Amino acid sequence: GEEGGDEGGGRKSFGAQASWGVRFRDEAGVAEFVRQLSATIAAKAVARGARGRHVSVRVWEAKPEELQRYGAKGSVGHGDCYMRSKAVTLRESMGDAASLGARALELVRALAIPPASVRGL
Repeated sequence: GEEGGDEGGGRKSFGAQASWGVRFRDEAGVAEFVRQLSATIAAKAVARGARGRHVSVRVWEAKPEELQRYGAKGSVGHGDCYMRSKAVTLRESMGDAASLGARALELVRALAIPPASVRGL
C-alpha cells in the first residue's frame, strides 16, 4: 500500500536506529548521522515500493548524571538516557532520502538536545 504497508497484512512501518557508540561534537555531526539513517530508511522504502506520510524520530539524550560521570565522550554504550521523540504527519507521501532526511532533521532540531548529549537516534 501507499503508506508503507502491504495489502496482505504486511509491515506498515519501518525505520533504522543506532545507539551504540553514538557521540557528536557538533550539530553538523548530528545532521550527517540523521541523513545516513534517512538514506537507510529510504532504501528500505524503495525496496518495498513504499512511500509514507508519517515521520517520527526518537533521540536518546544522556541524563545529566551520565554526562557528569563520563563526560561528553561517555562510555561506548548509551548509558542512562531520556527518550525524546517528535513526529509529524505530512499532507503528501514521500520516500526519497533527501525529503525524509530534511523532515527528520527538522524534528531532531526541534527537540533542542545539545549534540554532546545525543546517545542514539
